[in-house]
Amino acid sequence: MLVPLIENLMYSMYYTRPDIDFSIWKLSRYTSKPNTDHWKAIAKVFGYLKRTIDLDLFYFDSLVVLEGYYDTS
Repeated sequence: MLVPLIENLMYSMYYTRPDIDFSIWKLSRYTSKPNTDHWKAIAKVFGYLKRTIDLDLFYFDSLVVLEGYYDTS
């Protein structure tokens, strides 16, 4: 039952909310045997998303190129 919640959070993380990356990474390690603490952590992440829904990221200079790199090794 924890897996669909993690999948929804991962979708949000990839497309709109990169700030929850670390939390999702940690929570996804416990999908096979979640306990009460993991459910509380999921609730905290959803609460954080609810509290920060009005925050935006703005880029004022249109000439700036945003680049990101990820090392999979």
